[in-house]
Amino acid sequence: AIFQLYMFPTKRHVRRRVRFLRQLWRGIETEAKVTLKKVVDPVAMALIIQEETKKVAKKVCDGMYEQDMEHLKTEMLHLVGMCETGVDIIWQEFNMGSMDELPNAGLPLPE
Repeated sequence: AIFQLYMFPTKRHVRRRVRFLRQLWRGIETEAKVTLKKVVDPVAMALIIQEETKKVAKKVCDGMYEQDMEHLKTEMLHLVGMCETGVDIIWQEFNMGSMDELPNAGLPLPE
């Protein structure tokens, strides 16, 4: 389908097929993430995400001097995605029904 889109970018049926496949892929990816969040131990997953984000962050810091924008963008998106997943898992673990349940670290909230 991607090859057909490359060869025939103006044909509507080719564009529809690629759009359908992209939506299907996004749906499957979302479903897999939701299932993973239900199955996995939140604390263990948070620890794994923490270690992996440290590795990716080190790659980003090391790559900043090379100025390879595409590589940095890919690594940053990977890092942000991992952090979002970590926050989602912890948020689910705390079962945020109300703001009163937030853990208090004794730090003021940013404005």
